[in-house]
This record gives sequence, structure tokens and C-alpha cells, in this order.
Amino acid sequence: MQALIESLPRDEVETLRREFQLVEPTSWATDLAHRGRWQDANEAFLRQERERGRRDMEHLMAAAGVTRPVSPATAADLVAAAFKLYLPDEEAGSVERLSEDCLRVAVRKCPVFQRIERNNWRGVTACGSWHRRQGWYEAMGIFATDSILSESKWGDEACEALIDFEQPPVYPLART
Repeated sequence: MQALIESLPRDEVETLRREFQLVEPTSWATDLAHRGRWQDANEAFLRQERERGRRDMEHLMAAAGVTRPVSPATAADLVAAAFKLYLPDEEAGSVERLSEDCLRVAVRKCPVFQRIERNNWRGVTACGSWHRRQGWYEAMGIFATDSILSESKWGDEACEALIDFEQPPVYPLART
């Protein structure tokens, strides 16, 4: 959400933007695949993306003064802000708020996908960005239904996802 980003000090926004946009090398994954199995390399890469997402969101939450668990509406605000930091150029992607707790995301120039393409690494069998978002949700302590609608990897114009946030159910303690 633009308002969340605008509420932060400028130097903090720039630090967050650099962190979210950092392009980390992936050649280690190709090396791992050649020494072992592609499946091992793929799983290690996706674990790394998920952990990176968790760290990214923890930093954004700390900067915004938000603690976990967050409400579905706050989760939508944070994820929209994260996408704005990750893809500040409007040509790269867009986030549409469908309701208080639901987003439609379209990414046309994904840094993760571009990095994989540059390294000619065809071993990735799942979206690194999807796994990064799973780290975001873990950091926020919220459940999200993150449905992939299209993927650039498969020739679509953009990667699109529908993200619906839900408050985890609270179960009463059993009485003895």
C-alpha cells in the first residue's frame, strides 16, 4: 500500500527497496544440480527464496511497527507494500485490491524469473516468487490462499496470482 510506504522515513524505504530488489546469484544451484540431482538444487533454491521472503517481510514489518500475527486487512496492506518495493516500476507489475483482504497481483518483469533466465537454469520446477511470498505469510503469521493464475515461465504475458488472506481459526481449549 502506497500509504504504508509513504509513512516510512525515506532512508528506510530506500533500504527496504534495495533489500527487496536484491538479485542474488543462482549459479550455486546449477553447480549443486551438476554435482547431485536437479531435485536437490530446486528444493534448496526454493527453500532459500522462502527464507529470504521471511526476512524481507520481517524487516518491512519492523520498519512499519507491525507485529505478528496480523489481520487479513493488514496482511493485504503489507503484501501490497512489499510488491511496491519489489517492483517499483509500474511497467514491471501491478497490485489490485479486490477487497479488504484479497489482492490480484500481475508481474510482467519478475526479477526472480529474469535471474533464472539469465543463468539459463531450466531446473526450477516451481515459482521462486511464490515461495518467497510463502515466507512473507510466515513472517506475518497469517494463512493465505495464493492461487497462480498464469506464469511467464509457461509463456504467459505475466505471472498473475490471486491472494486471499484468512485469519487462522482459533479453537477453544478442551475442558476436562
